[in-house]
Amino acid sequence: MIAVINYFNARSEIEELFDTHLIQSAKVLLSLVDQELYEQDHNADETGENVLFQLKDVEEHLEKHKYEKLLAFQISMNNAGFKFNSAGAPDEPLSDNTTGLSDIVVNGIHWRVYTLLDPANIIVIRVAEPHSLRSDLVSEIALSLLIPLFIGLPIIFILIWKTVDIIFSPLNRIAEDIQRRNSAQLDPVSGFDVPTEIQPLINALNKLFYRLDRVIRNERRFTADAAHELRTPLAGLKTQAQIAKRTQDPQKREHALQNILKSVDRTTHLIEQLLTLARLEPGVNNTNYSDCDLTRIVQETIADALPLAGKKNIILQVNEANSIQIHANAQALSILLRNLLDNAIRYTPENGRVDVHLEDTPTGVSLSIADNGPGITDDDKEYVFKRFSRSNENRESGSGLGLSIVKQIADLHHAVINLSKSSENGLQVDIFFPRARQPVTT
Repeated sequence: MIAVINYFNARSEIEELFDTHLIQSAKVLLSLVDQELYEQDHNADETGENVLFQLKDVEEHLEKHKYEKLLAFQISMNNAGFKFNSAGAPDEPLSDNTTGLSDIVVNGIHWRVYTLLDPANIIVIRVAEPHSLRSDLVSEIALSLLIPLFIGLPIIFILIWKTVDIIFSPLNRIAEDIQRRNSAQLDPVSGFDVPTEIQPLINALNKLFYRLDRVIRNERRFTADAAHELRTPLAGLKTQAQIAKRTQDPQKREHALQNILKSVDRTTHLIEQLLTLARLEPGVNNTNYSDCDLTRIVQETIADALPLAGKKNIILQVNEANSIQIHANAQALSILLRNLLDNAIRYTPENGRVDVHLEDTPTGVSLSIADNGPGITDDDKEYVFKRFSRSNENRESGSGLGLSIVKQIADLHHAVINLSKSSENGLQVDIFFPRARQPVTT
C-alpha cells in the first residue's frame, strides 16, 4: 500500500515537473523569437525567412538533449500569417490562442500543450509533448525511484526481524526456563543478558516468586506445627475416653469425663489460635485498614477480659486517655490486645494486678501491659515470639501461640515490641505504633 501511494505521488510530482518544463521552454522560445523580430524590425524581409532560419537553429539545439526530442512546438504570428512547426508537430494548431496548459487529441495522438502569447498578442508559442511518450517517461522515472524501495524493503524486514530476534532471545530463554519449572521451583529468574527495559519485569517476577515461596514455606511450617501440636491433646482425649469406657468406678469415670472436657477446651483454644495465626500470615489478604479509635478498642477488650480476671480476683487497671486515632486493622488490634491480656491474666497469681497504659505521642502511639507475675528470663525473651514456644519455668496451660500472634500483628503494622521487667518484677510488654509508615498489605 505504501509503495502504491509513493508511486502515484512520484508520478504526480514528475508530471508537475514536465509541465514546468513546457512552460519554461515556451518562455525561452518566445524570448528568442521576440529578439529576432526586434533585430530585423527594419529589414525588408516580411516573410520571416531569417526568423525561420534562426528557428531551425533553435530546433537543432533543443534536439541535442534526449528529453528535448519529446518536445514539439508551433510558432505563429497573427499579423503576418507566419507559422513554424518543429519536427513531429502536427500541422493543425495544438490549441487556441489562450495562454495556459491544456490537453488535445490531434490525429489520434493525445498531447499535453502549453500556449504562451507575447504582450501584444502577435506571437503565439505552443510547446507540446505526446502523452504516450510522457507517460512512459514518467513511469520509467517513478519505477526507478521505487525499485530500490522494493529491493530494500525485504532487506530491511530481514534486518529488523533478525534484530528483534536477537533482542528478544533472552526473553525466550526466560520463558523456556519458567515453562520447564515445576510448581515447587520458585528460585529467582536470572537477569543475565536481559535488555535494560525488561529488567524491571524480571525484578518484579523474582519478587513475586520470593513472596510465593515464603507463603508456601509458611503453609508447610504451619501444617507441620499444627499436626505436631494437635497430636498430643488428641492422644490425651483418646486416653481419657478409654479410661472412662473401661473403669467401673463412677468417680474415676467422672474424673476422666472432666479431663475430656478440659482437653476439648484446650484443643478448641489451640485450633482458634492456629486459625488466627493462619489469617495473619504474609500473603493473606489483610487490607482491611482504616482510621480507628484505639482507646475504644482497649476499653472493649478489657471489658471482655473482666470475667477471666474475676475468676482469679485480678484487678485490671487502665489509665485515662482521650480518644486516640490510629490507621490500622481494628480486628487485628483486638486480637493483639486479647492475647496480651490473656497471657497477663494467665500468668498473674490470684489477687494480682494487670495495668494497661495508652499514650499518644507526636511520633506514634505507645501501648504497654504490665503484670506482677513471674516474668520471663532474658534467655527466654529470644524465643517467646516463636510458634509453640513456652518458657521453661512455665507451669500454666497454653498453646504457645499467643505472643507469636502478637508479634505477627505488630509486624503488619510496623510496630516495635519490647519485653522488660515490670515495676512489680513481672512482665511488661511495650508496643509502639509509628505514624510515619502505612501498615503492610501483603
